[in-house]
Amino acid sequence: MRRSVCIPGTAAHLTIAVLAAAVLGAAIGGCEQAGSDRAEGADMRFTMIIYDSPGNPFWTKVVNGTRETAGLLGCSVDIQYADGDASKQRHILSSAIANRVDGIGVAINYTDAYDDLVEQAIEAGIPVIAFNIDDELGPDGNARMAYIGQDMVTAGYLIAKRLIADGGLEAGD
Repeated sequence: MRRSVCIPGTAAHLTIAVLAAAVLGAAIGGCEQAGSDRAEGADMRFTMIIYDSPGNPFWTKVVNGTRETAGLLGCSVDIQYADGDASKQRHILSSAIANRVDGIGVAINYTDAYDDLVEQAIEAGIPVIAFNIDDELGPDGNARMAYIGQDMVTAGYLIAKRLIADGGLEAGD
């Protein structure tokens, strides 16, 4: 059962800022940000859990954006890779909670696999933001505070429509 928990503004806002900027930074790449307030995030620690392995070009851009954003905000981000292993991802989540980080970013790549730990983090006052992959039930399936990413069903539908139109596919192809 999900419970609503209020999390102090600074930690929640910085979690969203670090992760949103990382994702957006990867998408728009190379844009400079001016006028950052380094004092706001000073001494704050975040954990970002990537379900994949290091070296994937997609994640390289996301990681670079995350590190750049952390530097601009004056906070630190511990980027961990789960290597496609849900048990390892659960262990990383547990460690982040035990270490009382100020925020966690996690891809919810297996429905129900992380629900209890995300709820634990939220109850401990640690903001959790899902990115890239959300619980298939969205906020009804996981206590995460927000999701940064696309609706996979809508994206798949639009991509298939485009492939059919541009590829000249006909009935039965």
